[in-house]
Amino acid sequence: MSVALARRDFLKAAASVGALSLGGLFFLKAVSSQQAPIQQASAPASLSPYPQPERWTDVKVAEPWFWHARDKERNLVRSYYLIPTVCNNCEANCSLLAWVDKETFQIRNVTGNPLHPGSLGTTCAKGVASLDQEYSVDRIWFPLKRAKGARRGEMKFERITWEQALKEIGERIRYVYQKFKETGDERWLKTILVQVGRPNEDGVIFRMGRMGGIDGAINHTNQCSSSGRVAALATWGTDRPNSAFHKARLIIMLSDHLDGGHYFQQHAKRIIEGKVDGARIVSLNPRLSNTAAKADVWLPVWPGTDAAVFLAVVHELLKRDAVNWNFVKDWTNWYMLLEDKALLSELADRGFITKAIVDSIPPAEELRKMPEAERFALFKKVLRELYGVWPDNPDHHYTVDWAAAEILGPRELLGVDEATYNAWLSEVKSRILQFVDYVIWAGERIASWTWRSVGAGNLGGVMAQRALYLLHTLTGSIGVEGSVMPAAWHKQPTHELAFNFSTAGGAAPAPNVWNEYTYPPEYPLTVNEVNQLLSVLLLDEEWRKRWENVGFKIPDHLEVYWIANVHTGIRTLPAGLLFAKVLLEGEGADDPHLQPGYSKIRTHIVEDYIWSENAMFADYVLPTGYIFEKSDTVSMETFEGRWTAMRQSVYKRALELSGKLQEALRDWKEPTEEDFKKGTAVPPSLYIHRYVGRGDIVDRDEFWIYLWWYVDPDGSLGIRKYWESKKRPGTPVTIEEMYGAHYDIMQRLYPGGVERLKKFATELGLDPNNEDDLRKAAAEYIKRYGVIFWDGEPQLLKIGGRPQEVNQPVLGKTTYIKPISGDERPNTAVKFSARPVPQQQVARVDPYTRLAYNDKGEVVGIVIGGVESEGTIVGGTVVVGYPTPSRKIEAIYNKTWREFTPKPKGWVVNPYALVIYPRDAKEREEMIHLVSQVHWHYVTKMRGEKGKYFMAGVNIMRNPVHIHARTPNSKYLVELAHKHPVWISPIDAERLGVKTGDLVRVHVVDPFTGLETGWVVYSVFVTDMIRPGTVHTNHHTGRFRLVDFVDVGGARIPVMPFGSNLVDAKRLMDGLSSPQLGVVELKTVKGVLALRPEEVPDRVRTLKTLVPMNEDLRYVWWTSNGATLNWIIPPMTDPISGQNVWNTVVYIEKAQPGDQEGDAYVNLKAIFDVARWWRDNLTWIAEPGRRYPGVDFSPGSTQGKPVRRPYWFPRLNKPAASTYLWPAAGFSLAAFKPGDEEAPPRDLAQELWGAGPSVTGG
Repeated sequence: MSVALARRDFLKAAASVGALSLGGLFFLKAVSSQQAPIQQASAPASLSPYPQPERWTDVKVAEPWFWHARDKERNLVRSYYLIPTVCNNCEANCSLLAWVDKETFQIRNVTGNPLHPGSLGTTCAKGVASLDQEYSVDRIWFPLKRAKGARRGEMKFERITWEQALKEIGERIRYVYQKFKETGDERWLKTILVQVGRPNEDGVIFRMGRMGGIDGAINHTNQCSSSGRVAALATWGTDRPNSAFHKARLIIMLSDHLDGGHYFQQHAKRIIEGKVDGARIVSLNPRLSNTAAKADVWLPVWPGTDAAVFLAVVHELLKRDAVNWNFVKDWTNWYMLLEDKALLSELADRGFITKAIVDSIPPAEELRKMPEAERFALFKKVLRELYGVWPDNPDHHYTVDWAAAEILGPRELLGVDEATYNAWLSEVKSRILQFVDYVIWAGERIASWTWRSVGAGNLGGVMAQRALYLLHTLTGSIGVEGSVMPAAWHKQPTHELAFNFSTAGGAAPAPNVWNEYTYPPEYPLTVNEVNQLLSVLLLDEEWRKRWENVGFKIPDHLEVYWIANVHTGIRTLPAGLLFAKVLLEGEGADDPHLQPGYSKIRTHIVEDYIWSENAMFADYVLPTGYIFEKSDTVSMETFEGRWTAMRQSVYKRALELSGKLQEALRDWKEPTEEDFKKGTAVPPSLYIHRYVGRGDIVDRDEFWIYLWWYVDPDGSLGIRKYWESKKRPGTPVTIEEMYGAHYDIMQRLYPGGVERLKKFATELGLDPNNEDDLRKAAAEYIKRYGVIFWDGEPQLLKIGGRPQEVNQPVLGKTTYIKPISGDERPNTAVKFSARPVPQQQVARVDPYTRLAYNDKGEVVGIVIGGVESEGTIVGGTVVVGYPTPSRKIEAIYNKTWREFTPKPKGWVVNPYALVIYPRDAKEREEMIHLVSQVHWHYVTKMRGEKGKYFMAGVNIMRNPVHIHARTPNSKYLVELAHKHPVWISPIDAERLGVKTGDLVRVHVVDPFTGLETGWVVYSVFVTDMIRPGTVHTNHHTGRFRLVDFVDVGGARIPVMPFGSNLVDAKRLMDGLSSPQLGVVELKTVKGVLALRPEEVPDRVRTLKTLVPMNEDLRYVWWTSNGATLNWIIPPMTDPISGQNVWNTVVYIEKAQPGDQEGDAYVNLKAIFDVARWWRDNLTWIAEPGRRYPGVDFSPGSTQGKPVRRPYWFPRLNKPAASTYLWPAAGFSLAAFKPGDEEAPPRDLAQELWGAGPSVTGG
């Protein structure tokens, strides 16, 4: 039956399935050459936006008629496998379906996977672009090695085999372990670094970073989100937040989440859903972002002043007594604030609280005897005064008026008259008061997002994010539906777990050394590695000798710097050319495999399938697979449930489904120990990808497994067993075994899912009572459907605004994607922090702290509710609590921060235990660590002293169609946003005399040292979307290439043709090769490169289906890839969080004749000096008489001793407890011997909650 089909519905259906065509240019070309016959069309009674999962092994699609016009002999109807994998183009990790042609094994389309409970069948522009990237013109198809006699950066490479690459790199890494065994010098174990950018896999990179006792993993999080994570960790003991946006009444956006934040489209849809259901949105941002445009209240804060707004809201809540006191009493360590009489006395001396309130607090021993109700009443008085509600003056400080002036900035910087300024000030006050009203109205249903934003951009941003958590705490909006909560409740990492279950060695042990290059002594509370300082530390011999004299053992070089996943440090690190300088240091050093050699970084390995700035300076470039060619698992926190999504080589799966996998592997044999010793072992994925025409590409997991076998082929180093099959000793673990281990994970963590897995096994004809068969069933489930939804709230499958039905595996037809475990409760505190502790585990309760202990004296939980009576708690419930020292939320008082953060100038006791912010100019000078480097205080001062028109440069904008450093090989994404001009407000543009399209030089000047680090040429965009006094840049564009093509192995490979500018390579190399740190120039020779068809490599010019690829490159119409300020932003490390803060004080002048957009003048010496000043003058080492970061109060062997950091405080790849001790405290490391291993470190979040881990990279 034919039915009428509305155009709107047709377009929705067509868009959701995805167009298989490649562009209108070819459409017009086909029409002009031949008209196909017009056939009468009819539509079914209904259209589905996706084929049902049971049809994914055979989906037939009629090809667009204009391809038939191009090739009349071609079959109009094509058959496809729909094979799930996971997008890698942001951290949301949405599940995708690759449409693989059953005849040619080519991917023709990419759509969303409707079974993924986070992305729910949808994908964004970056997901769609993955197909474009798969067949990108500048892909690297085989391993490369720097040619003999060629210098790094000369772009001269030779093609090598994977056997050679694995053997040579394995020998280099094995050499390090052998030297350590020979000498016992722990420095050797610090010379291997495994670098990752965005991991988008769960833990195996960090597993590699602790092989053989090394502390060698290093990730990019301090460039991204460390301040937000450290604030969360200080609050509840784990490092990421998540929010139930769709259930919230108020959503506070401290990050531009709808248009550029993490988990972009998965969160955005839930934020919009919440708004449709009546939620209010408050956005704090100096830019009118897309998020701010959707907000009910937009507060255009001066960069870095966000804490003032939150403290003003806290002030109003206390003044109006609109605080959830029951939540505060039960869930926070409020009593510790009263105990700290020394701090309270100093606060009184400095006018934060009255002396009278301090005098009313009895000594600690009497506090313990005071009835709890009286103590809590006293605490409430102290808290009110601390945040400005004094008995005789309820608006003493932290008022709305004060906050409005703080975030608006002085009139002189805004360039307006007094009447306009006063009107703006009044408007800002009213918006803050509206914010307060929304907070009170929303109650405990307040969600927020605190990822990059103020923390990524500003010194002290970590305190602003703590201030937001204080607001959450006082309203009780933590851990309940519609609130913010720990991300560990909403994710289930399995990648390393699967290796633990499937390998002979199981869980890899903790590092036996502490690597000062990744966790320098100056930063005791950084959770992630301080990799923005790596180049500075390697060049700073004074720094190394300083800490050697203290007793640390620090090598003077790295043997191996191995970029294992999506990291382009030369481009994405601040002042990345300083890293390029390090790579060229000591040229001419002797090296058995590489000539010439280099002394600071002996071997530079880049795992990447495309060119990048780091690849240009690499010794080895190894094309491990893109998302359609690799296998791993990943889990992210995107709603109140836990899921794990699986990547797989879709080509391998297609061959498996077609019955041709064994044919593809006919020349491969499973390697033995002897094969690794001889250097003949290669991963099977190499043969698979060759068979389908993908070149010499290997699966990334397989490469890692095989490389460690090459490092330790006979197991003598104690490393091989962690990559060896448990079931098949003497052979490498396989991807199939790793996938199958998800049965073991399910059995241990989600036993409710085992019965459903057994049902699936029966459907496959397997024995549901045989564990090996259940592992086969788990592997098949993963490969077939791409995701396991473990537990949590079922998610409504809705596309185009309409609920959709899907046949969910095992569970049948449904409009809700449901968890396999059967546990459909939302993952809130009820299942985690508020989960009751079995009564038999509780031996006693301390009525003062409400901590519950077992019969061994170990803390097992806290008591919630009940009343204190005669030295005990009557009623109440013992629950597990949070993984903090107090087992409670520590937003109000944090002892770790009191002991281990730098103190304000002149203070005796550290007030950073509290959420605090300077109220005036004097306190800004004292609390230098909490004041943004671009605060109007500095900008005003610099305008007066230097006579230039300084402004705050906001450099943390993100574009939703860009993929950090991975966009240049996606021509369509580059076309959408191929450059990013500097944004200037009309007021500032008029004063500067510039207009949209003008070229200007943007200079960066450090406000503390006065050093100018250089300038970059930008084009101008004048817009009302930013506030006066600020300019805005974006880090995605401004890429450079050194040559247009690399000729190697009989092939010509283009180098980032449409996503970079060609620079004068000789000028750049001359500057980098100078013996001294000096000036380096990036001089643009020409912009992007339009490729003629004959310049496109044959491999990507035409698919076997005769579909033309990359023909449109000749039509590239943009001329420049723009500019980036990254080249001249020095490493500016927050002394508390370790975050690199990106905003800069800038001044602008008109460009000079000959300037081109993207040109840069980079003063490496000034950059080096600024980075050292921040390190040496803002951290704890600048305090006279302070000899170590602090004394540990963590339970265990480090308690009461000076340490690098408190042992309880999580960090990635947490090393052995002995490495925490400060040298003066008797630190010594016994020589590590194979078998003498520290057990994997405890993770309290995982132990308490069955969730976690406490900290993650990426």
